[in-house]
Amino acid sequence: MPADNPFIGNNKVRDEIVHLRLRNPWRCRFDHETGDLWIGDVGGSVKEEVNRIDYGKLGYKFQWPILEGTKR
Repeated sequence: MPADNPFIGNNKVRDEIVHLRLRNPWRCRFDHETGDLWIGDVGGSVKEEVNRIDYGKLGYKFQWPILEGTKR
């Protein structure tokens, strides 16, 4: 558990959680040039999404179930 985890001390989130609200991530890859993490996450119906976590950043609050990716 990273010492700089922004959720430590939040009684609604376990201390080992560093990002919130992904629905059901099914694939992820690190960008070897930037260190960013790319995550494929299933949507609620016909939409799926890809999320990026910038290298070294903690505390992302993804928007499931409030928002989904756009359909293209």
